[in-house]
Formats: sequence, C-alpha cells, structure tokens
Amino acid sequence: MISAVQRASFIEYNQVFVINLIQALIGWLAGVFIFIPLAEMYLSDQVVSFIALIFIIEVTYFMYKVVRHSEPIITYYRDWLTDYRLKNKSLESNEKKSVSYSSGKALRIAFVFSIYLLYCPLLDSLNPVINGMALTLVLLYMISIAIKPHTVHEKI
Repeated sequence: MISAVQRASFIEYNQVFVINLIQALIGWLAGVFIFIPLAEMYLSDQVVSFIALIFIIEVTYFMYKVVRHSEPIITYYRDWLTDYRLKNKSLESNEKKSVSYSSGKALRIAFVFSIYLLYCPLLDSLNPVINGMALTLVLLYMISIAIKPHTVHEKI
C-alpha cells in the first residue's frame, strides 16, 4: 500500500520532474523540428553538427535535473504497479519483494530507454556512429539492470 509520506514526496518531486521534463521537451522539439532541419537545408554539415551539439547540451542540462528527481517517482510507480499486480493475491513477504523488485527494474529500463529515444535524433544529427555507440552503451546498461541479482536482504 502507498503511504501518505510516499504520496507527499511524489507530489513534491513530481512538480520539479514535470517542469524540467517539459523544458527539456520544448528544447528538444525546437531543435529536432525547427533548427536542425533548417540548418540541414541551408548550412554546411559542420554547422548542423554544432547546432545539434548545442541542443544536446541543453537537453542534457534539463534531463540531469529530471533524473535527479526521478527516484521517488519511480518508487511511487513501482509500489503502485506492485499493488496493481498483487491486488487479489496473497503472497509471502519475499514474493511481494520480488515482484516489487522486478517492477522497479522494468520501470528503470523503460526510463533509460525513453531517455535514449530523446537523444537519438540529436545524436544522429551529430554523427550516426556516435548514435550507434550510445545505443550500444544503453543496451549494455539495460542488460546489466535486467540481470542484476536480487537478494532477500537487499533494500528495494
């Protein structure tokens, strides 16, 4: 069950999370749909790469703030997802922790992949090879999240 403290923490962090996410998305939209296509039409490849780099820095600044405030939100949704999955089931404490842990892993993997998808067109404008290397690193990180073992005494 989600406690009142978790709900209050969620609301507090959710405001900062959403504001920074909207700022990152507005910058991303401006870069991907306005400035980079205009630069590709009228300017050289070096200028396009420079503009893409500027937007990568802008998105990184706001996404750093988003990631910093994401843990309580992931925890809230992990608990909500666990409650939803175990609504009418009676399981032991260790089994509930295992379901909660796997829900947290799934949410973290989805969060990491969605961040990569945000960077994908910007990295592709910079250089497709860099985009491929970033995809490889993201996939390796997601695999490491997925295969990390869970012990009974570990804090979830």
